[in-house]
Amino acid sequence: LAQVYCFLRPRAAMVRLLAACAAAVAASDPKIEEIQTKLASLQDQITKIDSVAATLNDLRRAAVSGEYIGMPSARWALLEQAIPQLAELVYDEKHAPLVQPTPKHFNITSYTSQLENIQFAEIMPLKASPKKEEKGAPKFAMVVASQTHVGVITQHGKQIHSFEAGHAKPIRMMALSTSLDDHLLLTADTDDQIRVHDIKLHASKSDGEIQIAAKSSFVAEFEIPPALAEQPQRQLTSMLVIAQKAGDNRFMVGDSDGGISMFYGNGTLRGRVVVADEGPVVKLAPSTGVQAIFLAERSFGYVSFSSVDVTRQPCVGWGSRAVDITPDAAYSSRVYISLADGSVVAMDTMQGQQKICDLKFKLPHVSRVPLHLKVIKGYALGLQRLSDAPKGPLRAWVFNLIAIETGYGSQHSRAVVLTKAMTDRPRGISLYRHEGSKSRGTFCAVNEDGATVELWDLQFKAAAAPRAASEGESAGWLDSIPQSWIFIVVIIGVAIWNVRKQTSKAKPASDFDNLEDRKKLEAALKRASDKRAQKQAATGDIGQD
Repeated sequence: LAQVYCFLRPRAAMVRLLAACAAAVAASDPKIEEIQTKLASLQDQITKIDSVAATLNDLRRAAVSGEYIGMPSARWALLEQAIPQLAELVYDEKHAPLVQPTPKHFNITSYTSQLENIQFAEIMPLKASPKKEEKGAPKFAMVVASQTHVGVITQHGKQIHSFEAGHAKPIRMMALSTSLDDHLLLTADTDDQIRVHDIKLHASKSDGEIQIAAKSSFVAEFEIPPALAEQPQRQLTSMLVIAQKAGDNRFMVGDSDGGISMFYGNGTLRGRVVVADEGPVVKLAPSTGVQAIFLAERSFGYVSFSSVDVTRQPCVGWGSRAVDITPDAAYSSRVYISLADGSVVAMDTMQGQQKICDLKFKLPHVSRVPLHLKVIKGYALGLQRLSDAPKGPLRAWVFNLIAIETGYGSQHSRAVVLTKAMTDRPRGISLYRHEGSKSRGTFCAVNEDGATVELWDLQFKAAAAPRAASEGESAGWLDSIPQSWIFIVVIIGVAIWNVRKQTSKAKPASDFDNLEDRKKLEAALKRASDKRAQKQAATGDIGQD
């Protein structure tokens, strides 16, 4: 790329010099006009080549330094179609990030674990303390797993407990309940043996600080139902812990034959249902009520806990293979589906009381690598999946979901809040949502080296839809006044109007307040006087009063 750029640069300058000379001579010799026209055409071509050379130079700079640079939308689309690998180095200027990933918005804290070769990490939420003096108590802990052991780490990076999971083969999958009452951990090994452990946490106050202690106990062991003798052996593909109430827990697992099996808390099989005709159950996710969400490669739907059956017709409609699904906590009927080509689609499943399967919107296509997606109060964090990514840093994006849903046309979308290169290549992300008015979430990730656990603290103002304004329209004088001031002025005006209204009602009416009424009164008095005079004249009592 550098050689091509250096080859084109001096030749473009030479053509510009010849064009300038031809323009100077054209005034004295008309024959030079034809040469000047040809040189002008050649100069236009060289200008286009010069633009391409500049683009190549930008790509070279991005490849060497790792800098993430912008490119016009049309050029980026052509580059993505022709050379997708190079398109990963740049972004569409239409979706340029709004802010830089400073610690104010994206703060990363790294902890070195005592366990070796960590493969998985999940956040375990803790009950909030009702006592005011214990507001500083930890809000969550982290559960990490290596190939054989499990550890519990506080949110400040201190390992407080570890135990052997008891598998004969290395652990390849882990799932953790989100309940605040029962912290149940599912681990599965390469032979698809599933073991359940109950993790108990105890908080105590020592030297003015809240200390967390943990212990674990084995609960049950089970495996997925085997296939028929003539069929290939089923493989475990996904797991989910269902915490209905304290002491009443169930486990749901998906397999490679498109089936979902339900187990009681002691490991007894409750039942199995086939939800996908082709392909495996890619993921299981919690939902509202007594049902869970399942994702297959070409469909998703809901499974009932009680009946162990599909509750509605599965939703379909995307072209690429689905790899992940994320429910939106703010909209119970909305899910985000990550596709194998890097696209992410938002689907709505309810409209009032009616069940639907509507494509609401799509996130900007920023990566050809599939994304892990987590949603927090109008924002979404998307991280490239390590298993599908090439060598080099992974990249994470923060999207403004409300701006995307509102639409952006040909203007700058404001859809991407920030983006960051993750040089340590995290394996995946787990989310803890903080309470409050701001959009804040803490993400837990294990780096590829298996020795470091990271906490990402993301914090933004509550997402708001952008104001609809035509391109190039400047803000009016009213836009510069804070809305709180306008509200106060309106309230004062209403109060003054009500006071004047009450005062006017209390004021006694005057006979002369209205000119028209006064004239009517004078005319009535005159008619009465004339009538009385006529009556007195008729009776001869003119002199009487």
